Amino acid sequence: MSSVVGVVLLSATLVEARTRPIETSLVKLSEEYGWQNCDPLTICENLEKVASRFNLVFEPQIGEGDLQSIRVVKCQVSTLAESETLRDLTRGECADLEFKETLLLDVKKNTLGGRPLSECASTDVTHSVLKTIAAFMNTQGGTLLVGVTDDASVACLSREYPLIKGADQSFDKWELYLRGKVDQYFCDGRAAAAAITIQRVLIEQKELARIVVGARSQISFLKWDGAVQLFIRNGNRSISVPYDEIEKFYECRRLFV
Repeated sequence: MSSVVGVVLLSATLVEARTRPIETSLVKLSEEYGWQNCDPLTICENLEKVASRFNLVFEPQIGEGDLQSIRVVKCQVSTLAESETLRDLTRGECADLEFKETLLLDVKKNTLGGRPLSECASTDVTHSVLKTIAAFMNTQGGTLLVGVTDDASVACLSREYPLIKGADQSFDKWELYLRGKVDQYFCDGRAAAAAITIQRVLIEQKELARIVVGARSQISFLKWDGAVQLFIRNGNRSISVPYDEIEKFYECRRLFV
């Protein structure tokens, strides 16, 4: 059967994927488009054309796995990142939005305590970022702005670049560092990394990172200090689920996912 893609609009799932990473399958997408009777090769070709037209990517890529395989679809680069970020700064922290000033710089030690930058890298600060990402994944997804203070003022993200090893002090290096920590500290790091997009945004000529996190069907656990941790969103906070309540959380979540 030849390709049936002509002038095709985005399906409901792909519309949502333009704003944040979404888990789906090629079977589900083919049903949304009414392509159930097409052969698998045609479905894949059609979806590749739609993805190319609307700047979407699949992880794993189309062609890997089968039509039932769960994969993440997301926008490669959002052209609305600046306007969306300005809107987020105005609405403030909430269940699906959080601000973090840094990824690894302990601001209290450096700015308030006067200690040299080289002595102010903090694993606790990094853990705070990772637990927010995990909590979004375990709830309904959300957006994390790094380089923004609690009162929505834009800080200078680049000031912590020298704390990342390597001569290339840039946003790209910073993003690679964060992705490396996701891969290292999430129990299924590669799959978890697929559920996030990271984009550099300039506000008031200052850099910040816009991290958009999709909800996952699999529970996202962190490995930290020899323990496995589970976080969820509760209002505008990321809270830990006690070990003896994890099974209850899993059963409740299974009913609604």
